[in-house]
Amino acid sequence: MINQIMKQLNIYVWAKDKNYKYLYCNEHFAKAAGLDSQEQIVGKSDNQLHWKKFADYYQVGDYGVMQGHLRINVPEVTDTVNNIKDILVTESQLLNKSNQCIGVVGSFVDITGKLLVKKTGYYDSIKKRYYFDDEVLGNMYLTAREIAVF
Repeated sequence: MINQIMKQLNIYVWAKDKNYKYLYCNEHFAKAAGLDSQEQIVGKSDNQLHWKKFADYYQVGDYGVMQGHLRINVPEVTDTVNNIKDILVTESQLLNKSNQCIGVVGSFVDITGKLLVKKTGYYDSIKKRYYFDDEVLGNMYLTAREIAVF
């Protein structure tokens, strides 16, 4: 079931151990890496994949995440088998059952060709809504759930 869900979402997911070796990826990520299956990535590092020229950069980021510096929707560029993509990356520590860091788990979404606009506003604690002043859409009050969809 989880593989079907991951296939339907247009999101690329992976997990690496502390030695920067892949433990898991979803089908989208495997295809971006030029692999025929998800299983082929297990035990490989970025140095062994299509984007090996970015391996050092990725490992520095992974190290920071393992040290507790989470990355949430960080804009980056990556080189997949098919093309260069503008992406938003989110990474956090991969924890074992004892809450010890054993690696990094991450995802990215492809935002190539999409325009991201920074919004400004504030949270109204009485109405429990976020208030945005938008030149195009006008003044808006949105709940946290509406923001996630918006």
